[in-house]
Amino acid sequence: MESGNTLIEAAARVAGSRYKLAMKLGESQSFLSHIEHGKKRMPPSLAARMAAIAGVDARRAAMEALVSQEKDHEKAVALANALGVPAPPEPEISNGLTVQLA
Repeated sequence: MESGNTLIEAAARVAGSRYKLAMKLGESQSFLSHIEHGKKRMPPSLAARMAAIAGVDARRAAMEALVSQEKDHEKAVALANALGVPAPPEPEISNGLTVQLA
């Protein structure tokens, strides 16, 4: 399945523009932008509607969106396995250090 960004791009292409996609979905363009930039998670119902517009598997898109909402990685992997969709990648581990550049 496609990531949120690619799904938005594919649906916008079919709808004719991001503006037309947002109107068709009853969502604001800024909400879709927040999803694209990782500031918001894609709700499963929105993923399904967007996938239907893009002509891809709406059921799978909704299941993948559901998995992506799980914050605990182990739980997300278990859910993905139960639903038969790809498991999310391992989260990057930060050493907690911040570097200040001049």
